[in-house]
Amino acid sequence: MKLSLDALGHLSVSPGDLGAAVLNEDLVLPVALDQFVRTNNLRSAEEFFAFVDTYPSALASSLGWSLPDARKAVVRLSSQLRPKLGELAESGPRNEWPLGAMKPTG
Repeated sequence: MKLSLDALGHLSVSPGDLGAAVLNEDLVLPVALDQFVRTNNLRSAEEFFAFVDTYPSALASSLGWSLPDARKAVVRLSSQLRPKLGELAESGPRNEWPLGAMKPTG
């Protein structure tokens, strides 16, 4: 899914809301996120979502938000992207035991 910035300036961020819009096959972000996207070399909606879902503290730091505000924004973005990306857009831990680890016995 393509990632683009709102060149007209109609979208804006606020704590807990990235101000993103899904238009056709594009995720359109407010210009306020331009530096964040460039700094982290994010080129697609999938990369953007995966990054902010994995590192909400980076998003919070970049925008001057609290961590709970950043997490709220990621959950909101997840619900926006789910119709286009399916389970790729689900926020939170993907697996109780990551990297193939098995649950301990006993």
